[in-house]
Amino acid sequence: MNVQAAGATRLGILSDTHGRADACQLAVRTLIDLGAQALAHCGDVGQEPVLDALAGHQVWFVWGNNDLERPRLARYAQDLGLACLGSFGRFEFGGRSFAITHGDNGQQVSAVGKAQEDDYLLTGHTHVAHDRRIGRLRWINPGALYRAQPKTVALLDLNADALEVHALRL
Repeated sequence: MNVQAAGATRLGILSDTHGRADACQLAVRTLIDLGAQALAHCGDVGQEPVLDALAGHQVWFVWGNNDLERPRLARYAQDLGLACLGSFGRFEFGGRSFAITHGDNGQQVSAVGKAQEDDYLLTGHTHVAHDRRIGRLRWINPGALYRAQPKTVALLDLNADALEVHALRL
């Protein structure tokens, strides 16, 4: 899926909701209020209410190691118009290429870093936010909305190549 609309340059990134719809609703509202034009969820979605919180927005998401009911959740996400990319996927946004995976498969993460084919790699899993460079690739983990202190999300401004990590108060 491509989002190439003029001015589409801010991507909200979240991860590890583990079924916490309240946290996801706050995260989505915060990211949209900060100007996010699309959202990427890096896995461990959890349950349908989290997908409900993402509905109505341009969204790409992947499965995490705790997403155990994938076929049912995938059908539900499809009905909501959300783009489920499986355990690993790629998408284009704002003229940039993104690889997205949960991050629990170290070989996969390493392969993306070695290939240097994408502009960004988005992962979750560790519940700790980070922003690293591997050659030309920028590897971003937004942190988590479950079992994390603080609970964080990230906003990526592609025009400025600037990342802001925002702590949420639940």
